[in-house]
Amino acid sequence: MSASSILPPSLPPSPARRSVAPPRAWTESYGVARHPVWLFGAGHVGRALVLALAPLPFALTWCDSREGAFPAHIPANVTPLRHDAPDELVARIPAGAFVLVMSHSHPIDLAVTAAALARDDLPFVGLIGSRTKRARFEKRYRELGIADARIAQLSCPIGIAGISDKDPAIIAAATAAQLLALRETLPHQEITDHA
Repeated sequence: MSASSILPPSLPPSPARRSVAPPRAWTESYGVARHPVWLFGAGHVGRALVLALAPLPFALTWCDSREGAFPAHIPANVTPLRHDAPDELVARIPAGAFVLVMSHSHPIDLAVTAAALARDDLPFVGLIGSRTKRARFEKRYRELGIADARIAQLSCPIGIAGISDKDPAIIAAATAAQLLALRETLPHQEITDHA
């Protein structure tokens, strides 16, 4: 029996099947649609998070303002983006994307998170830091006119509850778990675009 005799005459379009030559064959792509994540900060926690998210169903755009901040080897699901004013990049983030902020600078963290919280089409804005940092930033968000309801949606500290270790790899694992759990609550879309 030839392969062409066991295939149905016409396969319906499917994200898991794509037609290739010859016309009666298909290939399966494994995995699922990659949800967009914009990560601001290429420091030690940012690098650990990129590695933690590499095999997972996320398409990362990794932003930093510093020259030479990105490592030589970057996973295939990551697009590095250097920009002198990272907060200006927030306007380019697609609706529905997750945003994580962990830059080398509190002023950059504040500017990026404020710009992200000002948008109501970003379902997750996460900020690395303590409850003290969150309280300071909340005061500044209010001064900038961000609604209390939106400020309450900020995830800071980041990561699933119950993990207090500050090792970068552990923060990354806890944050990856948080993103996976959140992803499960959203309608699935096939979004794979980077910056």
